[in-house]
Amino acid sequence: MITALALASVTPAEAARKRKSGGYNPPYAAIVVDAKNGRVLHQDSADAHRYPASLTKIMTLYILFEELQRGRVKLDTPMRATANAAAQPPSKLGLRPGDVITAEDAIKALVTKSANDVAVVIGEHIEGSESAFARRMTRTARAIGMTRTTFRNASGLPDSEQKTTARDLAVLARTIQEHYPRYFAYFSTRSFSWKGRVHGNHNKLLGRVPGVNGIKTGFIRASGFNLSTNVERDGRHIVAVVMGGRSGASRDARMRDLIEEYMPKATRGSYTDDLVARAEMPSTTGSIAAAKVPLPVAAPRDVIMASAAAVAPLPAAAPAPRAAAIPTPAPILPTMAVTTAAASAASSAASTATRPLAKNPIDIVASVHRAVTPAALSSERSDATPGEALALANTTTTPAMRWVEGPKAVTAGKAAVTSAQPVAAAASVPQVAPEARAAAVASANVPESVRTGWLIQVGATDDPSKAENLLQRAQSRASNALSRAEPFTEPVQKGEQTLYRARFAGFTEKTAQAACKALKNRDIACFAIRN
Repeated sequence: MITALALASVTPAEAARKRKSGGYNPPYAAIVVDAKNGRVLHQDSADAHRYPASLTKIMTLYILFEELQRGRVKLDTPMRATANAAAQPPSKLGLRPGDVITAEDAIKALVTKSANDVAVVIGEHIEGSESAFARRMTRTARAIGMTRTTFRNASGLPDSEQKTTARDLAVLARTIQEHYPRYFAYFSTRSFSWKGRVHGNHNKLLGRVPGVNGIKTGFIRASGFNLSTNVERDGRHIVAVVMGGRSGASRDARMRDLIEEYMPKATRGSYTDDLVARAEMPSTTGSIAAAKVPLPVAAPRDVIMASAAAVAPLPAAAPAPRAAAIPTPAPILPTMAVTTAAASAASSAASTATRPLAKNPIDIVASVHRAVTPAALSSERSDATPGEALALANTTTTPAMRWVEGPKAVTAGKAAVTSAQPVAAAASVPQVAPEARAAAVASANVPESVRTGWLIQVGATDDPSKAENLLQRAQSRASNALSRAEPFTEPVQKGEQTLYRARFAGFTEKTAQAACKALKNRDIACFAIRN
């Protein structure tokens, strides 16, 4: 009966693969996204829960990059290994208690060796303990739209409660390179030397598949062989995720096939589907620092939106969603991504804000790995003996990001697609009378450095007049909250494209948060930052 129940929870595609292979057959999932406009080119079980394995370390690095950008950590900052960090199972650098590694070497160790001991060093240095760091990882995941993801450790070592989806990992891959392009370049590191030993990158597509410039591999027995890949060539840009490969070679072969099939279907145009805003996030310090990098592209999904819901254990593929209303997630730490999609003439908008955490004293706390057999304690070990495939159960956990689905002809997978409603974007905002527009941007030329205190941002677009319309729309929807605010637009360069931020100045932290709350209650995306 147990076997029957397990088989009943497996999708038909997975059952077919299991019958065909007759052996190790971890649950498969994949997604390919056009990074320029958020269009999903391919998906297969993209919303089914999977174990991230060492793809977890992408989030570990995201948070480290965040600390670097804020100046709380520098590339030469020494990080000391605790007994807990040194005790992590392979793959590892072999740190001993008391050993010191710089932040830059720690980045390279995660990118190439996928060192579990170093991942814990990073987490303990930033948050004081790995468990506290894992909680921040989950909050950050929720903030950037990964609402089906839960982290329990910094490394990706087996934990029955640590799970994600292919779609969420695509969100992470896009977000990390948009927020931190300078540091994202580390994902192309081919090798790393530590104490006389050279460690090669586990990502065998680097240097072998044209345009591949990151990002990360992962493996535990329960997950199979995972790979997140970023590809830029011929003016096109895609992000692809493959999970559940039976071997590193078969996973890489599948990724090659996806790249070759869907890269030609990606757009050569500008980055057009930028994020509107991300939620304001409280921290232990109560301060917010503005990020310097425009937010990533994302797309709509059609599901019932809600604040971050509890994640049920390892579900099977959920129906592939499309457009949905912009959610207001629970307050969290670093970055929330909210997107606008797509009516054909719609323009999108982008913005960023982040909030730092205070660094706690080092508190050596061992991470508790739940429901894991000793044999399963292997991460990034290509020579590990495969275990049994996972039995899956359905879930209705709601995502926070909205996706634009690609053409039917290029969308794969068994997931059902619901009907989508057009989502209002910057271009759909009614035009404003010239005198109103002039009033809305009367202070547009005032240098940002002059505007002290707190700002709020309601969007960004590729046209200054559209940015002005966003300001006017916000004023009309929340006139009381913005009665004393100073509206202005601010250009920001994204590659060869100029975006125009729509912002209001003249707030305290309390009034900025209140204004954003009022705007969100009226379906206007908003985040607050301290200038």
